[in-house]
Amino acid sequence: MVAGEFDLSIGNNFIFSSIVMAQLATNGMNVWLAALIGLIIGTAIGLINGLITLKLKIPSFIATLGTSFFWYAATFFVHGASSQPFSPDPAFAALTAGAIGVIPATFLWWIVLALAFWGLLERNRIGNHIFRGWRQHTGGNRNRSESGQDEAACLRSDRDYGRIRWHSGRILHR
Repeated sequence: MVAGEFDLSIGNNFIFSSIVMAQLATNGMNVWLAALIGLIIGTAIGLINGLITLKLKIPSFIATLGTSFFWYAATFFVHGASSQPFSPDPAFAALTAGAIGVIPATFLWWIVLALAFWGLLERNRIGNHIFRGWRQHTGGNRNRSESGQDEAACLRSDRDYGRIRWHSGRILHR
């Protein structure tokens, strides 16, 4: 959402990377290493979505809707339709799902990650690059392309959806 795009595959990304992580930990791998591998898998899926959106110039709605179905199917392929038992060691459970006093660990993780990403976006070149791309496309006004003030954005949108309709027609009429 920060860059004016969104990811519909986030739920299936989370499920797939979590299932793989739990399977690795249950089959004897160190739970911390399995968690790191799960994070790497989730990050790689996000990178794939970004590359599909940027390099193939497919709108993020369409690209991530398609990858969402792909990762949904991949979850069934890897694991099937059953639940995955997962019993991590007590230190991992306390750090990820426990509480410090009355404050849940998940809330503390949320605060830490929110501050880290705020710093990345507001105090780093990467954040400036992301915001600059959004500002160049919309002129800093989210409603500009919707109100007809930005013909280039409207034409890009029409071109992309026209291309999608053309490909869909070719596939359906084979």
